[in-house]
Amino acid sequence: MIDSNLPETRDLLLSAAARVFAQRGFHAATIRQICELAGANVASINYHFGDKQNLYREVLASTFAGLAELAPPDGASGRMLSAVERFRVLVETMVRLLHAEGDGADGVRGRLLAWEVLEPSAEMAELARPWLEPAARHLLGEVREQVGPDADERTIQACGLMVLVQILFSPLCRGAASKLFPELSPPPTGIEPMANDIARLSIAAMHADVGVERDGIGPSRAVDAADTETEIHLL
Repeated sequence: MIDSNLPETRDLLLSAAARVFAQRGFHAATIRQICELAGANVASINYHFGDKQNLYREVLASTFAGLAELAPPDGASGRMLSAVERFRVLVETMVRLLHAEGDGADGVRGRLLAWEVLEPSAEMAELARPWLEPAARHLLGEVREQVGPDADERTIQACGLMVLVQILFSPLCRGAASKLFPELSPPPTGIEPMANDIARLSIAAMHADVGVERDGIGPSRAVDAADTETEIHLL
């Protein structure tokens, strides 16, 4: 058992807590489980963090500190892509974030996000604002490119929500999906096909629902799956 007063104990507790919270969620995780994994006594949580709530807050802050760096390119290289390709890249980036596996930073981050979809916390809402708001603007900007300039803001936001729902709930449905649709390759190997499907179906729905003509695709001509697959170069 390590000395709870040592400065390095704090880092060990943060690392252990991130793994336990990611595996069990905030409510099911216990102080004892975290301390056993860290090799510390249970009093060390109070000494370093005060309580479980503050520990969770610090885990979220440290885990998501670099999340903004994971955003898809929006500079020159991003502008060189077509609107459809940019949309697909954005969807794939978000899907990869949520489906990362293992006990590394990516895997922990993805599972914590999945838990936050099920059990949203006030801590996450506050800490996520610096990167969530730019990410939302990014998504809505790409959605606007798909539905065209004639769509109103409510339509833009509704389409953005439709895309988010597919992405955010995909990791929560993995168990059921593997049984219902065994021929579909599940993540992590099936991440790219999943992202492509979400992008393709979302674009088809947005083009059909908004009622505006976009590159020959509008309500009078349903989007053909082969057309969209060709446009975003599905391989």
